[in-house]
Amino acid sequence: MVATQGCPLCDSPWQAASGEAMVCLFCGNPEEAEFRCGNGHYVCEDCRTADPREIVVRICDRTRETDPVALWHLVTAHGAFRGHGPQFHFVLAPVLLAVLRNRGLAEIAAERVHRTIERLSEIPALSCALHGVCGAGASAGAVVSLLNGATPVSDGERRAVLRATGRAMAAIARHPGGRCCRQSALATLEATWAFLREEMVGRPGEVSGVGGAATSRLLAASHGGGFALEPLVVRCRHFSRVPDCKQGCVYHG
Repeated sequence: MVATQGCPLCDSPWQAASGEAMVCLFCGNPEEAEFRCGNGHYVCEDCRTADPREIVVRICDRTRETDPVALWHLVTAHGAFRGHGPQFHFVLAPVLLAVLRNRGLAEIAAERVHRTIERLSEIPALSCALHGVCGAGASAGAVVSLLNGATPVSDGERRAVLRATGRAMAAIARHPGGRCCRQSALATLEATWAFLREEMVGRPGEVSGVGGAATSRLLAASHGGGFALEPLVVRCRHFSRVPDCKQGCVYHG
């Protein structure tokens, strides 16, 4: 499989690497490489053979990336994310939480992020059409819930979770045509980032103690009522991997 499958980042063919030391494109682990692509990218055996949930965890637990669009594209460059499917339901939450962690804006225990991935992975395929709930869009609420410590009986925190999800669903619904899981995920990424910029207040210790979770402590001071986050420029880099790509999509190219 390694010798015939192209590089997940640039699609160049694999070439023999003669055991030279290289760093894995996805997890960052160094090891002696048997194969690399013509442009010098290397993917370790564990990442090459990982399923969607495994590769999300391997990347997001280790990454130091602070750009949410770049991190999303890295994760979804993996072969497990070609085409469409429910694997796109659980990518955005760990991506956004990893970026906030790396910027020093939030501290969420890895175990809680892993449980969120498990819950989002339970949303079935076709839920967008059958239930009116896109799994990728639901991840917006999951991010806000982990940041503000919402519970079923909390007031403002629970409403913020619902507003975040509603904003993501509205953003997805604005795009015409049939489903495109990458488009829906990028729309959710854009909407969730804007929600964090405009509405999330990050006072130190704000949600400490909610549900006994000192593991979910916001670290950053507020900036204009929300996180000090820049506007995003969102484009789809992997549209060629979607056989039925809607080429008129605002994210195309």
